[in-house]
Amino acid sequence: MKHHQSTVGKNDEWITPREIVEVLGKFDLDPCAPIQRPWDTATRHLTIQDDGLSHEWIGRVWLNPPFNRYERGKWMRRMAEHGNGIMLIPAACETKPFQRWVFPVCSGLLMLNHRPHFHYVSGERARANSGCTICLVAYGEENFRTLERCGLGTPLVVPNAANQARSDNERIDWMEDYPHEAIKALADEARAFASGHMLREQIDELMDTPTAKVDAPSGATAE
Repeated sequence: MKHHQSTVGKNDEWITPREIVEVLGKFDLDPCAPIQRPWDTATRHLTIQDDGLSHEWIGRVWLNPPFNRYERGKWMRRMAEHGNGIMLIPAACETKPFQRWVFPVCSGLLMLNHRPHFHYVSGERARANSGCTICLVAYGEENFRTLERCGLGTPLVVPNAANQARSDNERIDWMEDYPHEAIKALADEARAFASGHMLREQIDELMDTPTAKVDAPSGATAE
């Protein structure tokens, strides 16, 4: 791990660059805001003095949780339970909090197209960048639509139960445009990358038949 990528540092209060927050629209609450800040990130701010985790979260939330890996997980959990807002975190996809509070429940995420330079509470821009890839995680369909339009990076749809209803109609639309073999090939490729039981079940549902029982289309010759 590079020295500037330490997940436990002397400073846990970093200000999100304005160019990131401003294109995401207005937020009702920032429950993890610094006491001193050069610009607002929401209509209402809770600081370490308020203990944001102990308060009720209302409305659309902006969350840039502590970078400290020992603290970040509980904020990620609270955001997932709240279910309405956008969260900025390191794209540590291999970690347990990410696998528990992002992949199974988020509406989608966006990988930033650069490593941002955060700011000190004075407003001064840090000389070093984040040192790791940063992502924005959306909870709620409208928040993911915001990520799709913001132009900050690459938006990704996460195949999970939270996105199932939204994808049903889209799934029907594109299935009507492709022959059975094309869909089967796509599903087979997706299965090769599937790492969880939930994803495999969704692919089976897409095929409308269990994995072990996929038959060739009528008239096709088996090889």
